[in-house]
Amino acid sequence: MNKTTNKILVIAKIIIGSLLGLMVIIDVFLVFNEANGFPTFSKVFKDHRAELIWMNFLYGGLMTKIFFNRTVNLAAKEVWGFSGYLSIMFLVGLLGYLIPEEPHNLVHLAIMFIGGYVAYRIWPKYVMDAKG
Repeated sequence: MNKTTNKILVIAKIIIGSLLGLMVIIDVFLVFNEANGFPTFSKVFKDHRAELIWMNFLYGGLMTKIFFNRTVNLAAKEVWGFSGYLSIMFLVGLLGYLIPEEPHNLVHLAIMFIGGYVAYRIWPKYVMDAKG
């Protein structure tokens, strides 16, 4: 890896860590204000696990994209892989609304790994071939 790639990875890790910290701070604030009618993130996710299954898919894909990204020597645009990934994520979201009962935790874990694999396969980083 070159210096630019390492710098981008460090920035991405800082952003992800900051977002996680911000989410924890907001959740603590909401826990203290739960008596006023503010639901916490945990309550929202617990009550709507099937509808939010697309977030597991997205999380797996983004983690793969950041930490296990692969490069492909093609003259294609990365937006096509991104749009393909979003369309599959949309289908997973529809599947979440069609599930009649709450899925088991292993189903959520499987969806996360599938999201990572799909991102790895259809959303690589395209680089121009040295000849072209």
